[in-house]
Amino acid sequence: MNKGAIFKILFIFLFVLSLALNAVLIIKLREIKGEIANIVSPSEFKLLSFNSNAPLDAEGQSSEVILYFDPLKEKIEKETSYIAGEEKFGFYLQSLYSGAWLGINEREGFLPASLLKVPVAMAIFKRVENEELELDQKIAITEDDIDYSSGIPGRLKSGDQESVWELLEIMINASDNTAKNALLRYLDVEDVGMLFSHIGIENPYLTQIKDALVTPRQFSRIFKALYFSTYLSPKNSEKLLELTTETREEGLISAGLPTEIQVAHKYGESESVLHDCGIVYLPGNHYFLCIMTSGLEKEVARNLLKGISQEVYNFFIAVDK
Repeated sequence: MNKGAIFKILFIFLFVLSLALNAVLIIKLREIKGEIANIVSPSEFKLLSFNSNAPLDAEGQSSEVILYFDPLKEKIEKETSYIAGEEKFGFYLQSLYSGAWLGINEREGFLPASLLKVPVAMAIFKRVENEELELDQKIAITEDDIDYSSGIPGRLKSGDQESVWELLEIMINASDNTAKNALLRYLDVEDVGMLFSHIGIENPYLTQIKDALVTPRQFSRIFKALYFSTYLSPKNSEKLLELTTETREEGLISAGLPTEIQVAHKYGESESVLHDCGIVYLPGNHYFLCIMTSGLEKEVARNLLKGISQEVYNFFIAVDK
């Protein structure tokens, strides 16, 4: 073969290789562009905020902010003045735009009950992001998973095959312990520990912590991590918040609000406690609200949570006029 033919073949080879590399580069650039668009297009995410400067857990406040909340604090303290002895009440409110907050016994520890299903869901989503799990991956329910104390008794039976996403829905929407137990088999202490370390709470799932307590102020950081998407991707933060807007229990914080106000929340309930914590999407002023109770009769606690939620809503409506 003469040099001219070799040169022609080499030229054609390099030309084809160049076209292939350019095609790969264009595809990659489009993928990167799409990923960037997901990050910087906040209109796509209805339940998140991209305000990275918002104060998340400020210790101090100006006297103006304290005076701003003073009428609301007086009302709530008056409504809860009967709570004494073994009965407990904790309250934490924070504007998710300004960072201004109001707390009443906000550092009081409570048994968290099903509130801890939210960090379990966050840890599962983190595993999905790390490509260690898939949302459509099937999980078999075992006899050890079965717990009829919460959720929908009989909905999940030993031998059932459910996807990770279906178990997340059942765990969050119905507060189902069987779904939680099945998902926990795919997590270890470090998975959940990473989240609690991120938000600055001692991991309540550590076996050496007996009857671990969580305060209303501490639990606010879990929903803030979702709202500001500091732990999960915006896509997964939005997915999980969407799940929490569809819970079967709407008789607590949501009951004190007009039906058109969206609420992302999780309630916790056991024999001795009743809590509800989450984000109220009041147009123009989203706010975090967490109310925890212990030792109250259930109907008293339910009415208290509903009433306080209504007081908070009325306060924001009045000051915005």
